Formats: sequence, C-alpha cells, structure tokens
Amino acid sequence: MSIASKLATVTPIKANDDLAWETMDVSTLSPEMQQLFNQLTRAQEVERVTRKALSDCIAKVLELPPHLTVRVGCKWGKLSVAIDKAQRPSGKPAMSLADLVKKADRIA
Repeated sequence: MSIASKLATVTPIKANDDLAWETMDVSTLSPEMQQLFNQLTRAQEVERVTRKALSDCIAKVLELPPHLTVRVGCKWGKLSVAIDKAQRPSGKPAMSLADLVKKADRIA
C-alpha cells in the first residue's frame, strides 16, 4: 500500500482530543507538498516578523525586565497575550513522512 493511500485511511483526531504534534522531515514530502510547505513558511515569516514587532511594542509599554517577554497570539480575529520567560527549551527532532504513516497506523 502506498504512503498516499495509507494517509487517506487515517481517521482524523477529534478536535477535543489532545494532539501529539510531530516535526516532519520536509525532504521526505512530494515536490507538490514541499512547494505548499514553502508557501506556508513564507506566510509564517511575515506573521513572525509582525508578531515580534507587536510583542516588542507591548513589552515596551509594560517595561518588562529582560528575563521576561510578551507572547502574542491572534486567531479568529482575537488578540491573546501572555507574559512568559524570554528563553524557552528547544523542540523534538524531525520525523519522516514514513514515520508519520507508521504512527498513524498505530493510532487507527
């Protein structure tokens, strides 16, 4: 069974379930998926720069000490903010598309 057909059989996780996010190895994706990923990363870079500018403006108004920062979120037209430590731990290593298929088979 091909990876695409395996992915088509994966049962979606319900919105209220906890999600186990995994980092994917982009080089394992098809050229079409890689192109879409590249479009997404360009859009996210614009968002990142804008979010940083807004966070910096809010932090300046709050006069936060250097070990704290402001985290900004914007979903569905609502602005969310939180005060957090300036440094956060790094994430998990990337996984391949084939590994994601194996994991999906275990969940389904």
